[in-house]
Amino acid sequence: MQDLTLALAKTKPGGYVTGDDYGREGWWEGGVERAVDEFCRAHPVDLVTIRNHQFVLRTHARRSTAA
Repeated sequence: MQDLTLALAKTKPGGYVTGDDYGREGWWEGGVERAVDEFCRAHPVDLVTIRNHQFVLRTHARRSTAA
């Protein structure tokens, strides 16, 4: 979750945040999948795709700068 939060802070509106290991059973005890799912619910991003355990999130074109 911390990695996603830091990446979002560095990503321009409309930009992408990507990662790996989504949905890998046993990997990080499912933490990657939980973190991505929670992150998507709590932040101004849309899940673009999940393929081969890799995920792509797109930040909203206009988002608040308030933390």
